[in-house]
Amino acid sequence: MMTRSGYLHVGQAFYLRKHGHAASTGHMDNYPVDRQVGDEIKRLHPGIITYALADRAFLGRAVRYLAEEAGIRQFLDIGTGLPTVDNTHEVAQRVAPESRIVYADNDPLVLVHAQALLRAPPRAPPTTSTPTCTTRTRS
Repeated sequence: MMTRSGYLHVGQAFYLRKHGHAASTGHMDNYPVDRQVGDEIKRLHPGIITYALADRAFLGRAVRYLAEEAGIRQFLDIGTGLPTVDNTHEVAQRVAPESRIVYADNDPLVLVHAQALLRAPPRAPPTTSTPTCTTRTRS
């Protein structure tokens, strides 16, 4: 396993993975500690699923507007999180197939999932960047 200097902590909840679990039903791309914390978040804040779905819908509307109405063709998605439905590249490239997207995150698990997703047979020309993972901690 990895350490704080670049390796994965599977015994400590990570905010992206626990948020993914708390905001979904049965999301399994996380670890037991993430699910425990996510379940506690859902218990304490039952509206979290509604808020997470609204957040996801807003992201889709914003990217769609930027690609369709504003003519934006380059996107930077910071704090990507685990891949889900209607990721930034899917929404942008549905409107403008030539759109280019860079994903950035600091969770090594997100990197692994993103690389696997980008290795899947593309539906459009490969216009997303290979994700990178930064593991520096704040001082």
